[in-house]
Amino acid sequence: MKRKIAYGVSLLVLIGLVFSVATSTETTATESEQILNLATANEPVVDPGLATDKNSVALIANIFDGLTRPTIEGDVEQGVAQSWDVSQDQLTYTFHLRESNWSDGTPLTASDFEYGWKRVLDPEVASPGAGELYIIEGAEAYHQGEGAVEEVQVVAVDNLTLEVTLTEPMPQFLELTGRLPELYPIPGQIVSQHPEWAQNAGELFINNGPFMLSEWNHQSDYTIEKNPNYWNSDTVRLDKVYVQVVESMATANTMYLNGDLDYLGMPFHTISPEMIDIHKESGDLNMSDMAAFYNYAMNTNDPHLSNVNIRKALALAVDRQGLIANVTKANQTAALRIVGPTATNATQDVAYIEDADYDQARNHLEKGLEELGLSEPSELQLSMSTNVSEEHSAVAQFVQAGWKEELGINVEIETTEFQVHLSNMSELNYQLGRRGEGYEYSDIASFLEQYYSTNNGRNHTGWEDENYQQLVEKARVETDLEKREDLLLEAEALFMDAMPIVPLYFYTNAYVVRDNVHNMEMDTIGVIQFKDVYVE
Repeated sequence: MKRKIAYGVSLLVLIGLVFSVATSTETTATESEQILNLATANEPVVDPGLATDKNSVALIANIFDGLTRPTIEGDVEQGVAQSWDVSQDQLTYTFHLRESNWSDGTPLTASDFEYGWKRVLDPEVASPGAGELYIIEGAEAYHQGEGAVEEVQVVAVDNLTLEVTLTEPMPQFLELTGRLPELYPIPGQIVSQHPEWAQNAGELFINNGPFMLSEWNHQSDYTIEKNPNYWNSDTVRLDKVYVQVVESMATANTMYLNGDLDYLGMPFHTISPEMIDIHKESGDLNMSDMAAFYNYAMNTNDPHLSNVNIRKALALAVDRQGLIANVTKANQTAALRIVGPTATNATQDVAYIEDADYDQARNHLEKGLEELGLSEPSELQLSMSTNVSEEHSAVAQFVQAGWKEELGINVEIETTEFQVHLSNMSELNYQLGRRGEGYEYSDIASFLEQYYSTNNGRNHTGWEDENYQQLVEKARVETDLEKREDLLLEAEALFMDAMPIVPLYFYTNAYVVRDNVHNMEMDTIGVIQFKDVYVE
């Protein structure tokens, strides 16, 4: 009862703020200065080779520039590369770079791309995204300690020419060169001497994107400013983006209502569920699709969760529609598969499970308990890990209550700071763990590739399967799109039968933005191009 009263009081306060903010002054821009004010939920990681969370990737996409650059429409445009040639067998890409500079004015060369890509593959760097580069000839062998770095087929032919050879044709490769942080250039002349280069703003941290990191007060705020040495700086209208680290969703929502923020939404923060209702009524709420997937990974190395029937029982005993209607409230799509609705080259709408299928869940639970030699559901000792967030806690409590009521399973919720949570997940130091998977590119394969191997730093389940790998490998080289999709759907069905995750929902971006802020649009992958934003 106490919880309901507290919730109601906070809602009344927020309603009051909505009326009070109507008379406040919006952020304005003078002719000489354009400033955008934002809040982010977590301290960022600014090393492109080490970032995994959406907040960090969204920042890095604005302070670094890849060979190409994605557009809001999902196309690919020129980045540092002003043109490229592709061999007839679709394996060799030759990129012709424009003359451009790092933010300190020093020339950027093809060697900076070669250094950055090979650094990601260096086993000592332990980049979580190294597996994304296995498409490059020699990359996997080097990363696995079975080959030499010289055998990785990324070669700076000269200062302005980069040649890359793939293991097999990949139609999405050009898109990846603009999206994957791991494929951005790295200033090797600095990083080789100063491994700590990306821990603070300052002389060591240089970059090549539209903006540069000018100030960083850890766990408090950071500022990025227009980079005068960016090759296309004349098109950038914002002077600064000031971002405060605000862990609390309620605080961030209050800041927006008070006029302290110009935008609230993904990929930096989220609108609280109660405020979604209020913004809907006022007509201020915007919605857009997002290629991201909310789920609970299951550590398949755990004695209890190694049992597939226990995993299926947990996955089936979730009322996703109830969760969306009563907790998250942002029109998300219930996840009855792992390929999301934003996937391109996915024409077949399939569902592998039914929502809230409690009868089947109880059948699997009974089998699983018998196989584990347990007699009662209460004998299962399970914990669910999540990071600090009102929304994540509310989701966890909803799912926890359903498992208790429908299956009789007690699950403890463990909450930690975001970076600690990520570390625990990557080290498989958990049983069930919250994941917000953001996909690297729009194709259907992006939804499936991360589970190809336990060597993929984004596969936090401990699960891999030889038959699954063979299907994904066949799909990689299949040029007939219909046959390719069939192979990937077969792999998806195999994955869902093994059920190493509890799928919950596919994200939408519910956001609010000031009327005088323009082009503040997030693409489906989860990036806002600040270079296109301006304030009136």
